[in-house]
Amino acid sequence: MMKNVILWIAALILTLGSAYYQRTTGPTYPIRGKVQLGNETIKYKLIRTYGGPDNAEISIDEPTGKIKGIFTYKRFKSYDEWTEVSMVNMGGKLVAYVPHQPPAGKVEYMI
Repeated sequence: MMKNVILWIAALILTLGSAYYQRTTGPTYPIRGKVQLGNETIKYKLIRTYGGPDNAEISIDEPTGKIKGIFTYKRFKSYDEWTEVSMVNMGGKLVAYVPHQPPAGKVEYMI
């Protein structure tokens, strides 16, 4: 009986550990980090996948309103020109939108 309990606990730990690892290292997880600009530390979370029917929002924390951003993007593996869009400060965040793509459509971007 004790052996079964130990096996169940080990299986649960292995399953939860695998799920956590996939969630944090898979190809679709958001990239998080922070950047130091002068005296300001800016946190960011950049999406790598979006399944919604509208444009995908990209936002960076910027509560001071002093910093401006430019969002530059193009379709992945295309000969399109890079498109630049000024980011808008909305509620303490710099915000831009990735245009909606067809299924399996990819966009590369820089901020």
